[in-house]
Amino acid sequence: MSHHEKLKRMIDDNKIEEAANLHRFELIASMHGSTLGTPMQCFEEVVDAETELIENSFITGAKWAIKESLKDLWHPMQEEPKIVGEEIIIDEFLEGKRYPMVQKYMVGVEFPPTIETIRWISNWDSFLSEICDEVKMIRWFYFKDLLPKEGGEQ
Repeated sequence: MSHHEKLKRMIDDNKIEEAANLHRFELIASMHGSTLGTPMQCFEEVVDAETELIENSFITGAKWAIKESLKDLWHPMQEEPKIVGEEIIIDEFLEGKRYPMVQKYMVGVEFPPTIETIRWISNWDSFLSEICDEVKMIRWFYFKDLLPKEGGEQ
């Protein structure tokens, strides 16, 4: 699986809303002595009154948890990576649209130019100076920081 595919599988708003809907249904069913197999029509009026609060609370909590877990991952572009050989994801904007860029930080490593090394950063200052005026790079993080730690859930 490519890095791009792994990033696309991260939790998005649709998955959060699906989970919120399931959570809402399970909670209301348990509050009213019903099970997941019971048709919603039996307690539709009660569900309508409680649904928005439950779903919004769940969605708000999920988004907060994601934001909290990601906030310490980011580094400003002025801060040069320290781990040679690691891939970094750069938050790049062009004409107001976000384009994540994957680069391999290879400062101090000698390598022949090949198709694989096109995305290698061999000199951080040169890399930053080559950015055209239309592209805005704000921050970066190590790709490995998104992955489960050794021995963690896969």
